Parts: sequence; structure tokens; C-alpha cells
Amino acid sequence: MDLHKPQLPKISDKDLTPLGITDLIKKANRCDQDKDKAYKDKPSYEIPEDLKFKQDRLAKIKAAKQALNEREEQLNPGKGINDKKQISFVATKVRIMGKKDRFDYAYNAQISVDADLQIIVAQHVSQSGNDKQELAIQDTAGRLPEQLSTNNGYFSGDNLQALEQSSIDTYIATESTIV
Repeated sequence: MDLHKPQLPKISDKDLTPLGITDLIKKANRCDQDKDKAYKDKPSYEIPEDLKFKQDRLAKIKAAKQALNEREEQLNPGKGINDKKQISFVATKVRIMGKKDRFDYAYNAQISVDADLQIIVAQHVSQSGNDKQELAIQDTAGRLPEQLSTNNGYFSGDNLQALEQSSIDTYIATESTIV
């Protein structure tokens, strides 16, 4: 029985007689007593569980919208927010990233590996949607490698210029090898 919906009995012509009205009043009193038993110590005006969920959800939406506004103001100061911008309710710093018709909330993780020892010598995580801004040519000790090879995700004019000015023997793929 849903105690938050009115429980009205069906009314017939017989119910409209004085005796019928007395019966309706008795039924209404029984309905009130049933509600009192169901609530025991709780007030009858307590918010139902499904409405509490909706209030919690609304609070989460407001918090996510605030986080989106703050993020976009930081990234694009003074500009309005595009209506298509989204933010995760769970991790507000994560960004939507796409790859081959698939879009997910994700971070962009990068590692550098020593070619001989096959151990990770550097790592970082960013929110960049692609790898063009992610070329880190120093290891965790601040040393430059002798050689560097990357996939075509790092192929950009800025990266080529920076690497040309360094002493690193560099190999960057110019085309995707994925068929």
C-alpha cells in the first residue's frame, strides 16, 4: 500500500445515503489508523524514499554543473559554456575523449620506457584529448634520452621543432599503422 497516495474507496449511490456516508467515514478512519501503524514514530509528512533519491540526484546535478562552470571558466575565461559540454558526476576532473566513434570519460596516461631495460623511466597523466601536447622527453631524473621513438599521435610541428633543436635521435611515425 502506498501511503503517500490518497486511498479513496469507490463510491456508489448507496454510499451517498446517511448510512453510506457513515460507512465512508469509518473506512477513512481505518485508512488513517493504517497509516499511523505504518509510520509508528515517523511523522506522516516525512519525505518518501523515492523523493529523497530525487533530492539527492538534484544536489549531485547542481554540484556537477558548478564543477563544469568552474572548469570551463578556467579553460576559457570570459567565454560562455557550450551547451554540449558534459562532466562526469563521479570524477569531475575527467574529460570526454574520443577514439574511432567511441567517446568515454578518460584521462590520457603517458609512459616512457627504457629500450634496453624495458622499465618505465617516466610517467604522467593529463586531460589532453590527444598526444600532441604530451611529448615529454625527460625521464624522472631530468635526463634526456639518446633515442626516442613514438607513434603518429605525437606528430606535430611544435614537437618536430622542439626535437630538431635537441640532441635526441628521434623517430616519429607519420602515419597510423592501424588498418
